Amino acid sequence: MRNCRRWEPNRGRATPRRSPYVLIIAPIIAAALFFLTQPCSAQGREENSCYDCHVRLGGNLKDSAIGWQLGIHSKVGVTCDSCHGGNPFTSTNDSMSEDYGFVGSFSPAESARLCASCHSDVNLMRQYNLRTDQYDEYLTSEHGRLLNQGDTRVATCISCHGVHEIRKKNDPRSMVFHTNVPKTCAKCHADKELMDGYGKPYDQYEIYRKGYHGKILYGEIREKNPMIVPNCATCHGIHGARPPGVDEVANVCGSCHTNIYRFFSAGPHARAVNETGEPRCVDCHGNHSNAYPSLELFSGTEPGKCGFCHEEEGAEYRLGQELKERLEGLKSSVDEIMIRAQEARDAGRSPERLNNAESALRATYIQMIPITHAVNLEILRPLFGDARDQVKIAQEEFNTIRAEQDRRKRVAKIAVTLLLLFAGLLVVKLFQINRREE
Repeated sequence: MRNCRRWEPNRGRATPRRSPYVLIIAPIIAAALFFLTQPCSAQGREENSCYDCHVRLGGNLKDSAIGWQLGIHSKVGVTCDSCHGGNPFTSTNDSMSEDYGFVGSFSPAESARLCASCHSDVNLMRQYNLRTDQYDEYLTSEHGRLLNQGDTRVATCISCHGVHEIRKKNDPRSMVFHTNVPKTCAKCHADKELMDGYGKPYDQYEIYRKGYHGKILYGEIREKNPMIVPNCATCHGIHGARPPGVDEVANVCGSCHTNIYRFFSAGPHARAVNETGEPRCVDCHGNHSNAYPSLELFSGTEPGKCGFCHEEEGAEYRLGQELKERLEGLKSSVDEIMIRAQEARDAGRSPERLNNAESALRATYIQMIPITHAVNLEILRPLFGDARDQVKIAQEEFNTIRAEQDRRKRVAKIAVTLLLLFAGLLVVKLFQINRREE
């Protein structure tokens, strides 16, 4: 029976019969109670008791522990005491003692120097293939310069990379992942109150967001790759961030738009920039707004258009109009050939010469757009000549296709006429047969 007692002569008293399950479960429960009632110290994770304690707390204290665990530092062995000091291998109070060098929080300048204590160490960083000059470069930036002057509101390492949840820059969840950079910059640069204190605009992010680069970055132009379009850091720099100077703008834009920069450098506008500082790329195309360039820039007197700098009666403005008219004519030819080629395909034809002419003409047009930055019609004349040849080939091919279609229509009409005549004769013949039978 379960509740019976048995006599043990050597004890002289009855003892309860114990279930074997109790012998297994009881030690487990006792061990669990022991560990749960212990103070925050090295429990099971002796290498980081800070994490074991903080992860059981609430609010920011817990978030910091979870963030560290998700970040890159936890994966490479950088633990809490690596930055905060202290002794994770002793009791709670002692672990955060100043005797062990514990620091709970850092000033902006201290946090930057703390990051640099590792990230400027060649021996530490070479195994990760990371540059070690980033702190020195940061000190040359607007952020670093103001920080050295005692400004505690400027961005430091943790402003952009995060505090505890620091992820690798190729992690899409990282604050400095390519497509996340504008939003990270906007945390400060879209803050009106903060930017007013520096006399800087706060709408740059929204302007960029609506511009051509921003639309590509956020996937609104699907045929373009968001990972190669410029973000804030592409033009302003990363750790040494500052606005490009007047004489630097063309070089900055030219780092991506190399072909355009080559022709711009050979044209009159580059000479004007060297003499007067204008017109820079951003004067015509915008800086953060960078609207998609079109032939409309050649006409009008609004900012960014030829007439804003040049008199409409002047030779420079007339040259711009001639370039526009020729390019518009070429674009119209491309569009017309595309329509005709599609009509031929819809008619069941495979117009190889027409397709080739269309492709060649489109390539010529695309090639001519960068060359317009040289503002030299003589450079473009050979390409206009090639374009006329392609238009002629396309016209000849289209005429051949149209003649063939007309021939087929005539044959079809004759065939239909003969069929109708034959059908009419057949009806007459049947009518005569019926009359005879009657």
